[in-house]
Amino acid sequence: MSEIKQMTVQQLHDLLEEGPVNVLDIRDEASYDAGHVPNAVPLSRTPVEQCLEKFEKDKTLVVCCYHGISSIEAAMFFSQQGFKDVHSLMGGYEAWHRNYSEDDFLE
Repeated sequence: MSEIKQMTVQQLHDLLEEGPVNVLDIRDEASYDAGHVPNAVPLSRTPVEQCLEKFEKDKTLVVCCYHGISSIEAAMFFSQQGFKDVHSLMGGYEAWHRNYSEDDFLE
């Protein structure tokens, strides 16, 4: 079993500034609605089977949870499903929220 890569919020921020990034938010629906990483797909509204079809397996996938713990297990699952570049967001949405707001990416 391989170790899941960790991505810092700064690294994700930099990637988002370059263009769209596949981000899967595994928190509950109310937490997602209260705030999320820009363009993140909520697992609470998207069945796992749809996620497996929606995301391209050769593109970067970042999994986000509350604090960066549950996302490691979820990232491992996607890695086992054949995704090549899966990351867990270090510190989760809490770290993201401390450093950035959704307004950073509004046009």
